[in-house]
Amino acid sequence: MSRNFTTTIRESSIELSARDRIKVKDISSSKSLDELVTPDTSFEFTPIGVVVLDVHNENSKSDKDYVKYVFVGEDGTRYNTGSETLYNNYLDILEEMGDEKFAIDCYKKPSKNYKDKYFLTCALV
Repeated sequence: MSRNFTTTIRESSIELSARDRIKVKDISSSKSLDELVTPDTSFEFTPIGVVVLDVHNENSKSDKDYVKYVFVGEDGTRYNTGSETLYNNYLDILEEMGDEKFAIDCYKKPSKNYKDKYFLTCALV
């Protein structure tokens, strides 16, 4: 049986049970940071980890294969994004903070390369 849409966990910064793996792979049940954050509104939460998903969507009009990052908040809420910039900034913060609990503020910043375009990033609160 052929499937048009698949998600595979590439890596995770937290331990996941079978139930957690199923939940995190269901991107549609998580909140989109790209929609929560606007150029005028940031969004703050306390992540406990991030899961990197490889997605294959045969029906996609552009890239059929792409990456999604699913952040798990301390309250269990899952937030997804395709922003590599946000993911890399989060990893930089995580590396410095280690096991210490911290919150991040997600915001959109104007692109220097594309007029009227923004990219999603984050900073330590």
